[in-house]
Amino acid sequence: MNKVSSATLLGLILSFGACAGRNINVLLPGGKVATLSQPIEIEDLLYYKDGGTTAFTIKGRNGNAIRFSLLAAGARQLLKGIDKPRSCVGADFPDRPGATLLYPGGAEERSIAAVLRVWADSQASRERQRALYLGGTVLGLSEREIRLFRVLRVKGTLEVPVIHF
Repeated sequence: MNKVSSATLLGLILSFGACAGRNINVLLPGGKVATLSQPIEIEDLLYYKDGGTTAFTIKGRNGNAIRFSLLAAGARQLLKGIDKPRSCVGADFPDRPGATLLYPGGAEERSIAAVLRVWADSQASRERQRALYLGGTVLGLSEREIRLFRVLRVKGTLEVPVIHF
């Protein structure tokens, strides 16, 4: 992994929809960049059935992978440090070894959201994504659609602007 300016990389990611050719660059904490070759896969999806914490691995064809977790509201209240963190990379939960909290609404979260958009677009049309997202339930969905639904919910949360006081 290489180091680059967060502002520079985020500008490239947002300008090109996270995609430059067949590779996707993902901004990670500390200015690190992970390059994922397409197609991107979502693997090892874990979630609490009550709508809680959701974790999965974003993996490129080149074998590079990022473990990502979106924390449930209840889990966020247990954490100290970053102002109301909502996500982490490196582990399923922020108190696990290797976990690094992401700043809410920061460049790293926006970078992850951009990669999830690329993945979702490879799985279904925007119309089908919208129907799944707004449907609000996984009842009657295939395993593939359940994975897409869960990832779309995470992406939707990451795209919500965060107000910092």
